[in-house]
Amino acid sequence: MVGNIKVVDAARIMGKSQQFVRIGLQRGLLPFGTAIQMTSMWTYHISPKLFYEYMGPEFKEIIEKECSDGRKHNWFNWRNNKVIHEVK
Repeated sequence: MVGNIKVVDAARIMGKSQQFVRIGLQRGLLPFGTAIQMTSMWTYHISPKLFYEYMGPEFKEIIEKECSDGRKHNWFNWRNNKVIHEVK
């Protein structure tokens, strides 16, 4: 599994603001990523696997279309213990 979902993409897919996602990650309220404070700035990691599991399989097509890094994202079902995210 490779990659990171950007805050802007996660927010758009969730129908929430970027600030909602950032604060949720900072406070540990959103289970799909991590926020780390580096001096006065924060850095974010959103796991594709955990984000997909959080949003559910009905969001598969939306997640594939909305990721803005220009690469092709392939998603698989983790319930079958198969790799969920592959970037090409």
